[in-house]
Amino acid sequence: MADRYWVGGTGTWDSTSTANWSTASGGSTGASVPTATDNVFFDANSNVGTGAFTVTMANSPRVCNDITISGLDGAMTLAGTSINLTVSGSLSFPATNFTRSYTGTLTFNATTTGKTVTTNGVLINVAVTFDGVGGAWTLGSAFSCGTNNLTITNGTFDTSSSGNYSVTAGTLLSSNTNTRTINLNASTVTLSISVNAINFTTSTNLTFNAGTSTINLSSISANLNGGSKTFYDVSFTSTALSTPSITGANTFNNLTLTGRTTVGIGTLSISANQTINGTLTCAGASAVRQIGRAHV
Repeated sequence: MADRYWVGGTGTWDSTSTANWSTASGGSTGASVPTATDNVFFDANSNVGTGAFTVTMANSPRVCNDITISGLDGAMTLAGTSINLTVSGSLSFPATNFTRSYTGTLTFNATTTGKTVTTNGVLINVAVTFDGVGGAWTLGSAFSCGTNNLTITNGTFDTSSSGNYSVTAGTLLSSNTNTRTINLNASTVTLSISVNAINFTTSTNLTFNAGTSTINLSSISANLNGGSKTFYDVSFTSTALSTPSITGANTFNNLTLTGRTTVGIGTLSISANQTINGTLTCAGASAVRQIGRAHV
């Protein structure tokens, strides 16, 4: 394991070029390209002067152990097209002077515990997968991958019991037979895609700890494939609900369907018995704006 520091400002992070890598902050170039066991740093000495600079990733996948971007004194853009960035350790982005614009995916594949993911408000607008046997990641800030998939394939994903950080994604996916754990603590999770908004269909070896979390499903036809797990508060929040559905014999604290504000009927399809320990709320008192329930 070694440390690699970006120097020289704008450049390309590919599989061969050593033009922007150093073994020390602000040091000489010529260090080898980071491997999956090397820690990568971008800091105040990464640019030329205080000017803006762009690091363009190429030759997917790009790999590293930890990636730490901090103390920037010029605006940095992390760019690239169809790149799979694979992080084998922790990730930390700064709240200022940083833009992530690359397209592709972000994969965390650590096989040990104690890893952190701290984005400080930076939108990770790509699909994100946690897939490391024995790995464990804890959020250090609110996390958003926009409308993209958030997938837990192996390992433990924890929103942090001390921060209860919010999570925003298109879908929350964990349908396989691998050993994995999702800890939501008291966090708010917002999911925006209809198909498989939550997909725990194959829930074998999945430990799902809902804590006192709130899950908001914002699509008009959100599907909750719960895998017969226990959730806390779940809300279908669209005011134009059409055909949301719940599969799996799940348990809820509170389950809420927001009332329509437009003319029409929203029909909730339920494919198995659901247990609600608190309150079931189906708003929509108007004769022309209603929520119906159908058991199939």
